Amino acid sequence: MEEYRQITLNEWASIKESLKRDLIGVQESFVRIGFTLRRIERQELYAKDGYKNITEFAKGEYGLNPSTVSRFMAINRKYSVDGYSDRLRPEFAQMGSSKLSEMLSLPESDMEMINPEATRESIRGLKQFNREEPEEGVADDIRAFIEKFWEDNRELLRELCASTAYKEGDRKRMAETVNPSGSRIYKKGLYFLVMYERECKVKKYGSLPEVMGWDKFFRLTEEIAGKMFGAAGGEQSAKMAAGSEEEKGEILEDHKNAEETREELTEDEAEPNAPLPDEGEDVRRKESTELEEEKDTGKIAPAQKSSETQEESDHKVEPEIEKKEALEEEENAAEIMNSPEKAYKTRKEYMDALSAYEMAHYMAEECGRMNLQEGMLCHPTKLIQWLMQDVDSRGMEIVDI
Repeated sequence: MEEYRQITLNEWASIKESLKRDLIGVQESFVRIGFTLRRIERQELYAKDGYKNITEFAKGEYGLNPSTVSRFMAINRKYSVDGYSDRLRPEFAQMGSSKLSEMLSLPESDMEMINPEATRESIRGLKQFNREEPEEGVADDIRAFIEKFWEDNRELLRELCASTAYKEGDRKRMAETVNPSGSRIYKKGLYFLVMYERECKVKKYGSLPEVMGWDKFFRLTEEIAGKMFGAAGGEQSAKMAAGSEEEKGEILEDHKNAEETREELTEDEAEPNAPLPDEGEDVRRKESTELEEEKDTGKIAPAQKSSETQEESDHKVEPEIEKKEALEEEENAAEIMNSPEKAYKTRKEYMDALSAYEMAHYMAEECGRMNLQEGMLCHPTKLIQWLMQDVDSRGMEIVDI
């Protein structure tokens, strides 16, 4: 067993640098393999061993299928220095091989949208955005685009406006609230947005990508919050942002009561015999009075009888519904786990299925593989990135080739 001892800052820096070199080495190995295959193909060296082409050679000698060979060579062609060498371009040193593979079909100009912390889902989303015809008239300028983002994430905006970071104007903490995982995408109308820890990158359909700082994003957000949560001067927005929890609850309760009142009026209008609001007392008060009168005569009001009958029916049906829903959930879970499209899952999904004993051993193994490091425990963003990484059926990080 390795004896524990306190390491110096220089030793810690050396460990991190060594790990960084090894990780870069993994990516460079893909470039070197691709370079060697391209060289063999260019010089027709495969013929020396009686093979007809490079794919036949790679399959016979190394068991590589044609798609893997093609991917190795494409990675070298796109990411090597000068497009034909065994060295990886420096700007791609922090990218994983799976992301490099995913980026192969991206136009060169769109590379500016991808930072090292981008996910494969971000890259796929950008490629899909490029393929589809955008919906015009929905978000044709950047302000309308950000407004649509907050319309689709209204509860998050409420949380942001109520936060201490929002009151203090702390852009870094505000960004962590909006983008806790360190990488998030959103598309609407003519725009595609990727959020990173330090900045946002935006692409308008048919145009080159642009960098948008968090300052600009939150300046627009403050204007939009006033418009969404309050009329004439943003009074409601101010309450939501600066008020107490009780005040915010009152605002939401008022809104809920107004919605319920509108629904009741709509239902009353649909009943031809129901009295109009201005013809007497409130409908509910009238029904209550009728119930009291019929109690005195020893009768049960039709409305009450109907309600009781409905309650009995509900009590009988609810267990059947719950049982059916439970069976459907089990069938859906089994279908998802057995589906060939679910070959990959996130680390969190994998860990959710483990017992406490299995999870403890798995996390210890991740520490041994240096995937989970002690320093990450103090940084929620890094932990979230670790949890959301794709893993295989054994919980091992997936490295595409």
